[in-house]
Amino acid sequence: QRRVHGGDGISICFLMFEVYALVDRLADLSGQTPDKIRFILVLLAVIPAGFLHKFVSNRTLRHVYCIVMGAVFGHFAYGNGIINCYISAFVAYLLMIVLPHGVAHKAIFVVALGFMSFCHIYRMYIDWMGWSLDFSTAQMMLTPKLTSLAFNYFDGSRKPEELSKSQQQRALKTLPSLLEFASYIGSGFGFISGPTFEFKDHMDFINLPGKEKTMPSTFLPSMKLFGQSVLVVAIHLALSIYFPASRCVTDEFDSYSFLYKCFYFQVSMMGIRCMYYFNWTLAESGLVAAGMGYNGTDKNGNEIHDRVRGVNIAPIEYATHNPRLMIENWNMSVARWLKNYVYLRACPEDQIRTNKKKASFANYLTYMVSAFWHGFYPTYYLFFFLFGMVNECAKNLHRIRPSFVRADGTHAAKREKLWSLVAWILSHQICNFLGIAFVLLDHRKVFRFWASVYYVHVAGLLAVGIYFMVRPPRAPKAVEKKE
Repeated sequence: QRRVHGGDGISICFLMFEVYALVDRLADLSGQTPDKIRFILVLLAVIPAGFLHKFVSNRTLRHVYCIVMGAVFGHFAYGNGIINCYISAFVAYLLMIVLPHGVAHKAIFVVALGFMSFCHIYRMYIDWMGWSLDFSTAQMMLTPKLTSLAFNYFDGSRKPEELSKSQQQRALKTLPSLLEFASYIGSGFGFISGPTFEFKDHMDFINLPGKEKTMPSTFLPSMKLFGQSVLVVAIHLALSIYFPASRCVTDEFDSYSFLYKCFYFQVSMMGIRCMYYFNWTLAESGLVAAGMGYNGTDKNGNEIHDRVRGVNIAPIEYATHNPRLMIENWNMSVARWLKNYVYLRACPEDQIRTNKKKASFANYLTYMVSAFWHGFYPTYYLFFFLFGMVNECAKNLHRIRPSFVRADGTHAAKREKLWSLVAWILSHQICNFLGIAFVLLDHRKVFRFWASVYYVHVAGLLAVGIYFMVRPPRAPKAVEKKE
């Protein structure tokens, strides 16, 4: 028996050696670093693991499957550093047990963000301005889970009339069991790189076989997302070769005309976005394969698989002319977390329209927390502060839109199209302009890039912002319909 056990151990070690050797070979062939190859392999492995999870119907085993899958994939992607994520998670669970309801959610928010900040600082220390992958990526996905769970547990102790409808739906009357908690925070679906999701969504997923007579088909929806991921990574590879963002801070870029510079960083940022699209669509493909994206059926009886979303590409690229909507469709799960647990906690829904100052403060607070969540490079804060200003300007422009597009005029349809076209161009220009600052990381490079386009975008943004501060837009008068 000892020989057999020893042989099995040697076989497992040999298999792991072969896997890591394969990672090194793929890294050499692709020109990517081993950490990125492991990351992609894990995202690919989540898809068949998701299909297999559908065959597990026992509730307890479904929990265990999620835990084991998360631990194995997490260790393969991030090594022993993944242990830090588990430690921070169970510290949060302990705080929910020992602290009063009115204190625990605030303490966990501070502790979770504080530990994540430590991870960011440590990463900056060992890999200054680098893009290597480590457990801090998983910790970033874990932070929304821990904080949202704490808030939902707190909401469970409040009176229903104190909560919004969505808060009532997510409220938890009792603390989840340790098995439920471990399955939620360490689930292999979303643990590595997102998308993150609510505890209620996770429990609905675990209980899905008991609620549905037959498990919904997930093959085609999952493969559709997989196909999207292949397409966007191909676009990313092509554009990153011909339009690298690093060229924006070179003498060659300085020699371009102003209009070509604007075109260049527009295309360059599209290539960078495609890299993120690849990550999110591939990760979402695994969640959909397992049935976690299942969200019932529409009025025609067609199955919907959008319960957990990472990104909605179409509105970002060509259908959106509002920066706020672009943010809502980008990294959607984190955007929902920021909206539900930062913005709406700082400014409840019933005060958004009646208390403009509070709503504006909540807007800037949300962007600053988002910057905090991303890390501590100064360019992050520059990006999110200016993007907060973009959002405020977009709101004010939206308020004066009816004055431009009059419903009583004969050219209303043409003016509507003109407004939408100009808004689309300006929205993408300013968002891509700020996006370059986000990816460059070095503030000195950012200022050089801004100087190369003569600070036109920054000056224009400040001018519009100051104008609306001096002359706040008035609500347009209602236009009477002609009989």
